[in-house]
This record gives sequence, C-alpha cells and structure tokens, in this order.
Amino acid sequence: MINRIIALFLIVFSSLTYSQVSEEIIVDLHKIPSGTFKRFEWKGFPVFVLKLTKTQISSVEKNRHQISEKLQQSAFDNLSKSFDAELTNLLIDSTRNKRRLLKQGIVVLFGVSLESGCMFVVNYNKDHIEDPCTLSKYSLDGRPLKVNDKYDFSMLIPPYSATENTVTILRNSEFVE
Repeated sequence: MINRIIALFLIVFSSLTYSQVSEEIIVDLHKIPSGTFKRFEWKGFPVFVLKLTKTQISSVEKNRHQISEKLQQSAFDNLSKSFDAELTNLLIDSTRNKRRLLKQGIVVLFGVSLESGCMFVVNYNKDHIEDPCTLSKYSLDGRPLKVNDKYDFSMLIPPYSATENTVTILRNSEFVE
C-alpha cells in the first residue's frame, strides 16, 4: 500500500515539468543536449525523450537481452489492469511498431513501470534507467539489463513521429514512420 502511495506521489509531482494540454508534444531536438533527457507529461503520464551520446549508444548496443514475445504479451495483458482501453491500445501498438533507438541517438519512452506503477528514474551517470520500487534496471533504450527477474519486460513507447530535428509525441496511434 505504501508503495502505491509513493508511486502516485512520484507520478503526480515528478512529472509536472513541461506539461502539455494538447496531448501532442513537439520536441525540438536541438534543445536537448547530447547525454541528457527531457521529461514531458503526456495524457497525465511522464514520457522521456533521451538524446544519447556515442558512448551511451555503444552501451545500449552491448545490451543483448531480449524479451520473449510471450513475456512481453504478459506485460501488455497487465496494462489493461492499470490503464484505460485507449491508453492501453496506444502503448501496445506503438511499442510493437517503433524502433527503440533512432539513428540520431534519440529514445522516446513511457515513464511509468507496468509492474510497480512507479515513475522510472533516468541515471545517466550509470547509463541506465531504474524502477525505484522494484530496483529493476533498463538500458537507455528501455530494455532490461537482466532477464531473470519477476519484472522482466521492456519499457513502453508512446506513439510518436520523428524527423531529423523534432520528435512529436502524438495524441493517438496515427504516427508516421
């Protein structure tokens, strides 16, 4: 119970940066220095846009852990227990259809853990993202660093489109490749 209260506090108060009313967020990639990230609020939830350095990209590429389709489907099934049908479908569709790492070193991730409901913490000093409630760690593209814990699933990806200079996090799943 206390974990849920902490998670709610973290989600509500930590994600207040860059709130967007329109639910469509246009991110100017020139305003995100390499090796940093920006947090946005999308549909009331945190979304991270990360801009990786060459060293961080190399670190991500070294992570060979893959989640089986069966395990990822189990995580998707749990989504509907936590979120409404529209959000669930958006996240499932975009997670299945998006590349995790764009060629410019850009990563777009949904910032809430499926298992714990806590907001993820980006730890650039150690080149990983962490769920503070389960202590699970993910590479900077949202894949787990270990595949043997109870909480093994890849982080979700919100619907977005990308150009060379911008990422647009969309209201719905009508994204452009």
